[in-house]
Amino acid sequence: MSRPVVFRPSDKYRTHVLANVSWILVFCVLPFSLLALIPELGLTYLLWFLVANIAWLVPTFLLVPRYCQSIEYEFGAQDLLARRGIITRSESMVPYRMVTNVEVKRGPIARALGIGTLKVHTAGYSQQSQSEATLNGLANWEEVRQSLLDRIHEHQAEAARVGADMSPVAGTESLATEILGDILAEVRALREQR
Repeated sequence: MSRPVVFRPSDKYRTHVLANVSWILVFCVLPFSLLALIPELGLTYLLWFLVANIAWLVPTFLLVPRYCQSIEYEFGAQDLLARRGIITRSESMVPYRMVTNVEVKRGPIARALGIGTLKVHTAGYSQQSQSEATLNGLANWEEVRQSLLDRIHEHQAEAARVGADMSPVAGTESLATEILGDILAEVRALREQR
């Protein structure tokens, strides 16, 4: 049995997250500062707007590095584990035998940084758009994907071997058919007696 392989996202993932926060700030938040041009709102609105945004920006920029350090992925013997979180720690466990798809996702910022994300889908989540486990910020995403696919194929082949070993013994199906035929004959005989 192989030892678990533990790895973390690239340091570039922190840059990726901070870039996304910056995009949100520039395109979704800062346009509201233009409301300060309305004479009734003016400077008071602008000051409150800046204070409110500093209240979420400072903790965000301080916590992103710690959050990125909290992320850990593990290829165990039977399953993939993804752990993350600072305040609320979450852990996703995906058995290799249940994996149906491994999706690669690379947006423009991730491509520019040379990182990628793997989304692991299982049979239980086949009708949903979200993945059961997400491996973010991987610099070597191609290698990780191939390693994951190798483990999946290995476990699926093992499951097929076990399933073949558990197949019915030759002749038991004909024996069951014979017994059911006998039961049917007795039921018919009982009906005729009434």
